[in-house]
Amino acid sequence: MVKLPKKVMVCGVEWTVEYMSTESTEQGRCDYVKTTIFIREGLSHERTMETFLHELGHAVAEESGYHYLMTSPGFQNFDSQEQDEILTRVFVRAYLATLGPLLPDVSDGLYEPRVYKGSKR
Repeated sequence: MVKLPKKVMVCGVEWTVEYMSTESTEQGRCDYVKTTIFIREGLSHERTMETFLHELGHAVAEESGYHYLMTSPGFQNFDSQEQDEILTRVFVRAYLATLGPLLPDVSDGLYEPRVYKGSKR
């Protein structure tokens, strides 16, 4: 069995990582209420890591406000390219910050966000 971290900090919120029974039909899932990522036991090393990173992405999207931002009325004022870049900035920064302690060679310098007219940055 692949050794995954038992706890992960996602945008300042502690998430638990647990293995679930091989009887499950899912490879992985996130429980947003319990802040737990579940990964099915018995997957290959590659599939376990792929599933963990996939589920971690769901946790980051939840905790970073990505889901909320997508449905925010004010967000609809941006054109689609600006929306994509804003969502990417939110998601990528949160994802890299989460992965940083797990993968020391991941650098936050990989992505430079743009600043838009009217932005307070």
